[in-house]
Amino acid sequence: FSNQVIQRGASGEKVIELQ
Repeated sequence: FSNQVIQRGASGEKVIELQ
């Protein structure tokens, strides 16, 4: 399966999928 990591910064949100 894949894990989704949400990183919140000054520019906005990034959703990263780790496989």
